[in-house]
Amino acid sequence: MSRAAAGAGQRLPSIGPMTAAEHRNNGGTDTRQAIVEATERLLDTTTLSELNVAAILTESGISRATFYAYFTSKYGPVAALLEQTMDAIYDSVSAFTARHDDRDGPAALDEGLEGAARLFRHHRMVLPAVVEHWHEVPELRTLWLGVMDRFTEAFAAQIDRERAA
Repeated sequence: MSRAAAGAGQRLPSIGPMTAAEHRNNGGTDTRQAIVEATERLLDTTTLSELNVAAILTESGISRATFYAYFTSKYGPVAALLEQTMDAIYDSVSAFTARHDDRDGPAALDEGLEGAARLFRHHRMVLPAVVEHWHEVPELRTLWLGVMDRFTEAFAAQIDRERAA
């Protein structure tokens, strides 16, 4: 399997760092995502405190220079993973928060929360890693507080719509 063909959760083969030509051919999207996915795999067995860039490099099969072309620290891919995870969870709960029809509110809430729970289980290690470090890492703090605001505003707006109805 070529690196460009790897994606959607498939593990990249350990064949050494990617070449500059491989990075140009995939436009960087696959490379960035490979780093994020490698970080998530490592968080299954390593705490964020113990995680280091060298382990991410080994797991993703990319060079140090390539890593730093996308991220400034080990927290970068964690932040990207949190953003992707929370976007998916937000989309899931939008069954309730973006409801403008006559669907049953409790049923829509149940549907959204069940989907969110599935996503939490799938990405179970990113959330504790962020919660453990958001107060000391500005990049994670900004993202985490933004995520909390986004969810709070969406639920509050839906509650206001229901009260007005």
